[in-house]
Amino acid sequence: MKNWILAVGAGALAFSLVNLMACKGCDDLLAKVCTDLGPEDCAYWKKHGWDQQMLPKGRRVNAYCRDPMMSDSFYPQLLEIQRKQITANHEADKIRAKYK
Repeated sequence: MKNWILAVGAGALAFSLVNLMACKGCDDLLAKVCTDLGPEDCAYWKKHGWDQQMLPKGRRVNAYCRDPMMSDSFYPQLLEIQRKQITANHEADKIRAKYK
């Protein structure tokens, strides 16, 4: 019985460590995007919740954040999409401000 309890505890600890490592991958990705956007655009990006919308939901999120392709070919496209979204919304904010 004691060995079983130790095995369950060790399994739970290992699961928690894997999840923390995966979360760190997503935290690192979001921090990189934020750095590349710059402080003002990063704040605007987070204010609208686009940082969380950028990540897929569910079990595949961990693989997405740690994917080596993210840094080589896909990341520049991802960053450009985020920049275009921010720029378009800044323009929309200006238009809305004219009609207030």
